[in-house]
Amino acid sequence: MSNHIESASDTRGGKPRISGTRITVADVVLMHRRLGRALEEIAGTYDLPLAAVYAAMAYYNMNRYKEALVVFKEIVKKQPEYAAAYANMGLVYEQTNNTNGAIAAYQNAIRINPMLIESMNNLANIYVVKGNLQKAAALYQAALRIDPNNQAILKNYERIATLNHKL
Repeated sequence: MSNHIESASDTRGGKPRISGTRITVADVVLMHRRLGRALEEIAGTYDLPLAAVYAAMAYYNMNRYKEALVVFKEIVKKQPEYAAAYANMGLVYEQTNNTNGAIAAYQNAIRINPMLIESMNNLANIYVVKGNLQKAAALYQAALRIDPNNQAILKNYERIATLNHKL
């Protein structure tokens, strides 16, 4: 992976990027995870080796959470209304067991873009673990009003409905 990912303080603020380009790991993650672009599409659009694009995702996923968090914090500092960056911060915070950070990040993402059902679902899941089933139910319901056929959210909502009846 090291031959595909590099960083230099004089390029893109030292952020990890695909070697020989200005395309950062965060750019690839945002295009793939938030914009739904296939890795093959990203590689083709920017004339990148597919292995380099996969290396960027691996870099993000290989416990590089501190670096990823720095990148997302820089993004929201420059673009405080960029909901996707907050949503990604929430994912990173969850992976590093920072529940309070994840809650705050997801809340910001939803405040900025109330259509982010993935962030609603993730935040609701945290509330379930914390035992706050009312907050979880409200978020699942809000997400289902946007996408009533979302099977993952339907399943999660049904699960807490069952838990509520057992309590």
